Amino acid sequence: MSQDVFNVTIFGLKDLEINRVAFQIGDFKIYWYGVLIMLGVVLAFVYALLNSKRFGIDNNRMLDVVIVSLPVALICARLYFCIFYGNITEFFNIRSGGLAIYGGIIGAFIAGVIMCKIRKVDVLSMFDLASLGFLIGQAIGRWGNFFNQEAFGSEITWSTWFGMSSENTGGKLVHPCFLYESLWCILGFILLHILSKHRKFKGEIFLSYAAWYGFGRFFIEGLRTDSLMFDIMLGNKLVSIRVSQLVAALSFVIAIVLLVVLFIKNKRGHLPRFLVPDNALAGDGISDKDVSADSSDAAGEGQSNTALDSDESGVPSDSYIDNSAAIGDDLSSAEYNEILDEIRNENIVTDGEYTSESKGDKPLDGISEYNNYDSNISEKSGESPDNDVNN
Repeated sequence: MSQDVFNVTIFGLKDLEINRVAFQIGDFKIYWYGVLIMLGVVLAFVYALLNSKRFGIDNNRMLDVVIVSLPVALICARLYFCIFYGNITEFFNIRSGGLAIYGGIIGAFIAGVIMCKIRKVDVLSMFDLASLGFLIGQAIGRWGNFFNQEAFGSEITWSTWFGMSSENTGGKLVHPCFLYESLWCILGFILLHILSKHRKFKGEIFLSYAAWYGFGRFFIEGLRTDSLMFDIMLGNKLVSIRVSQLVAALSFVIAIVLLVVLFIKNKRGHLPRFLVPDNALAGDGISDKDVSADSSDAAGEGQSNTALDSDESGVPSDSYIDNSAAIGDDLSSAEYNEILDEIRNENIVTDGEYTSESKGDKPLDGISEYNNYDSNISEKSGESPDNDVNN
């Protein structure tokens, strides 16, 4: 693209002079496209840092994952573009531009899985958090297409003001697809951010992202004039299909099916244990034992009438539950400990030791205390003590 300045008309605002060069150092030009992509990356990372604890992810470990995943994503985005839209020999000619979002997403998630395994970060929780970051990055990055005057849609003939025109559109009024997708991603981020505070299972936000983005991209891609196409024979007829539209449709359908299945399993109490979210107060998101210890510390700090039973090193003793399997598979250790804290808060004594009416003043380990309390409640209600825990 040789032209740097465009005269743009958008939604009735005429003759806007849009320069795709943000600034210049000597002969080296820095384009708005790259600036906006990096701004999106930075804001996505800041959001991740501020919200990682809600997903049970340690910031230091997350940083290690991002440091590797980000360059891999950029390389894959460039590679995808060169293979399907350009020429593979132009891969290193980055001054000519060209990135494809699907290539970036694929690369980021492949590298993310590998790094999460190496750094012992919960993969699905990381995917949930990364999905929100992708929406931030996409919402901002799409404005790079505006400055480049590219990735626009078909001509608009039903209005004299709605749409966008410039030298690159041949002076015709066209659909500003960059704007549609940016607004779609902003709305998606707001909705999924709210949903993330009520996450029912790990992977829920990631699947919701795939469904949301796939649904919107399917229709927006249908408006674009620069889509990558491939031809297939249907009967005796040759049909052209947009690659990105097909990927979007598949993403939407697969994500919706998985969401419905997992919501049903969660409602029936049959959700696989590895999908149950760790306590939001946990700081690492690595294992039940780590989550248990961190959530217990946080619970102790947040409740002034609760003392944490621990040894001199600050590690919780066996008065807390670090193996939820000893009780049942319905909840994680962190969730059992949260219930245990509530039980103990109702029966606090002045020296900081916990008591319950079934054990007197003699401290019990967390599993015994939970089971004793559960037995007492069940006997009063006439139910079997373990009918909720072991089924």
